[in-house]
Amino acid sequence: MSRSYKIPQSVLVVIYTPALEVLLIKRADAADFWQSVTGSKNALEESYRETAVREVREETGIDCG
Repeated sequence: MSRSYKIPQSVLVVIYTPALEVLLIKRADAADFWQSVTGSKNALEESYRETAVREVREETGIDCG
């Protein structure tokens, strides 16, 4: 059985409008806690840009690629 672990390299993405309105996501696991899009790399060779694009798509449905 292989052990799964998180790669300790992650991104934090701030999505904002020209009027400087910021998109925040309400966490499902913590009442009244909001945050920006975050996430860890899926593989060491995944770039930070690829990680950010993937996480934005997964967490918001927005395709920013």
